[in-house]
Amino acid sequence: MTIDIDEQGFGATQETVAKLRPDPLRLMLFKGPKRGISIAQWEAALAIRRAFEIITAPTSLVASDYEREIKGKVFWGGWRSIGPLAGLEVVKRYNDWADEMDARKIPIGPVIDLVVGGVSCRQLDRARKVRSGSTSRLLKDALRVYTRLAGWEGRP
Repeated sequence: MTIDIDEQGFGATQETVAKLRPDPLRLMLFKGPKRGISIAQWEAALAIRRAFEIITAPTSLVASDYEREIKGKVFWGGWRSIGPLAGLEVVKRYNDWADEMDARKIPIGPVIDLVVGGVSCRQLDRARKVRSGSTSRLLKDALRVYTRLAGWEGRP
């Protein structure tokens, strides 16, 4: 588990660290592609997460600064700056993915809960009252759609 430290060198308090849980998607990545998700699917999840942040950012009560570069995570956990045009590409790919999910009648809400909300598949299975493992399969299918649209995995 990693804890981000801000520019002033401050990190999470001991109480916060005690409450932290590992990212369920990262745990799935560590299981590997057969039992969890592939690196391409991990990158897809991070791209979905980033696009969701960009799309919902205007709803926060912070003044927009269009000159500032957008910070984005790369799959190995580092940080890089994404320029405004790259941010638009991330959002466009997200919109294409959402349209494809709709066309395939695959629900997007649970995927957003998993990818953005940090909920585990098991928690979502219980909340949705579905068979154990259903949410995990849904997530893998959704990420597979994204990776194929992005050209990161071959088409069958």
